Amino acid sequence: MSTASVKTPWPEPSHSGLVKRTVEACELAREAAAIAAEGIATGSMSRLNDIRQCEKELDAIDLEVDSGVTSTITRVPEAETRQLLACMKVMIGLERIGDLLLSFATSAQAAKDRLDSMRRSAMSRSFSWDVSAALYGALYRKAVSS
Repeated sequence: MSTASVKTPWPEPSHSGLVKRTVEACELAREAAAIAAEGIATGSMSRLNDIRQCEKELDAIDLEVDSGVTSTITRVPEAETRQLLACMKVMIGLERIGDLLLSFATSAQAAKDRLDSMRRSAMSRSFSWDVSAALYGALYRKAVSS
């Protein structure tokens, strides 16, 4: 049996660092939603392509938080353990949001010729408001419960 340790590309995680990365992921998901709304409103396919990069970054943060929580959770007090578990739950949701936004962008690009500017504008306002409200509601509930 080998005694070699598995190396991760991230520095030794800390509770505060993992919370900070989770908040950064929330902002990244909000940015991706805004890009989706702008891409549909303006018909800018290049903006919709930017969602792919946001999704890759969300994936990387998800892996980092998952790995960090796994290695940190047994070394912190109970209150911090709860926050780390909350970070993992939030990251699961954000990862799903990123996947859905990427699916949305792919579908929007495929349907670009069929969407007229009026429909794009109406969809953009509705989509942007719905996603923003959901993200801010989740962040507010998390902040209030902490």
